[in-house]
Amino acid sequence: MSKCFFIILFLAPYIVGFAPQDSSYTEWHVGAGTGQYTYEDCSGEHTSHFYDAGFRVTQKFKSPWRLGASISAIPSNGSLAVFGYPDFAYDNGIFSFGTTGLRVGYLEKTFFEIKCLDEIPYTTGKGLLRIGMGTPIAQNGTRIWMGANTGIYQNWGFGTSLEFPLEANYSLSLTGRYGEHNAIPEYGISLGLKIRR
Repeated sequence: MSKCFFIILFLAPYIVGFAPQDSSYTEWHVGAGTGQYTYEDCSGEHTSHFYDAGFRVTQKFKSPWRLGASISAIPSNGSLAVFGYPDFAYDNGIFSFGTTGLRVGYLEKTFFEIKCLDEIPYTTGKGLLRIGMGTPIAQNGTRIWMGANTGIYQNWGFGTSLEFPLEANYSLSLTGRYGEHNAIPEYGISLGLKIRR
């Protein structure tokens, strides 16, 4: 844990940037995806294909606080597994820390983050747990994220997400991940829509 802290401290001057962020916003996010993971039972290793979908709403206040909640659903064996999680964080724009993890750097600039249960859908939207960096790649607000993620997957895998604006308050995100467990592919892909007010 101390090594991780020193890495963040070392990278902070390079990833922080100096652009201001909106003092407040409301963001709605819906998404759906599909993927494959491996599991083991008495008869050996198997793969399971799955679908998931989710919804999230986030309110960033003018004060340095952010409040939100998300819910994601995965159909499994004729039933529907539904799970929700809160997002409560101290968020002053350049730094965020709360129930969904840690971010250092403005979202409009290059940033580093360690996150859990914050992307919709939970499993294909970047995995239950992830670590990585995001940065803009075009002046119109197109942004790429690259890193590693896990859950519900057996192993960590490479994940990436491309988010690009459709118009002023709407953006589309395409997220994918790939990993392996004992040479068996574990992957996910999802499409999301963010509406910012």
